[in-house]
Amino acid sequence: MLKPNSAKPGNLEVWWVDTSTAGATLDQFAQATDLLTAQDIDGRSNESRWARVVLRFALSRYGDKELAFCPIEAAAAGQPFLLNRNGPTFSISHSADHIAVALATDGPIGIDIECNRPIKMSTKRQLQIAAQARAHGLDVSINAGATDTGIEFLTLWTKLEALAKARGDGIGAVLTELKAQPSEAARNLFSKVGATDVRVQPLSLANELVGALVAANDKGAYDVHELPKNLSALMTQFETNCAR
Repeated sequence: MLKPNSAKPGNLEVWWVDTSTAGATLDQFAQATDLLTAQDIDGRSNESRWARVVLRFALSRYGDKELAFCPIEAAAAGQPFLLNRNGPTFSISHSADHIAVALATDGPIGIDIECNRPIKMSTKRQLQIAAQARAHGLDVSINAGATDTGIEFLTLWTKLEALAKARGDGIGAVLTELKAQPSEAARNLFSKVGATDVRVQPLSLANELVGALVAANDKGAYDVHELPKNLSALMTQFETNCAR
């Protein structure tokens, strides 16, 4: 867990929280700081609202209180972005009781987490998507002889979802492209991310989660921080962040 006086954020950070134990604290923190706008609240699920709290706390790490309160808009495909700011890029994911937010100092970023669960999709379709993804240059562990592709497929799916978020055009567009023959460089999926060299990294946050992170390769390895579950600690860190 991050200490209040720790260094400023690195090039690539992931923040996450288990809302089954921290949801009430997130709401108390948001109320105490007046951190959320009406847009962050109206019509949103608990998970979506809490994700905005996590994001805005993470933004405060950049030492600019105004950045933490900056309006958030959505692009045509639904990708959220900070309005009129030169702040970091970000991506949000939530599954079951878990929320994860990834931030990069600049450039493309995509994150996806999935709670381990049975896969409703047929094994045949899973293997088909896996073969297509492998042909397009993704590292895929599922093979035709697999008898239980649950974890393996979720691992692949998070890579595809994270890639779609980094591209900004959604998972449907990625799945459509997978059906096409890949180019000679097998990089069509990656060229639309907006960086010449993209890394698809596995993401490990909790035993019950699988995940993936997509960012420009020059951002290096990611740092992981679990959000404090204690209101006093959360307030102290936020105030310290904004005072930098």
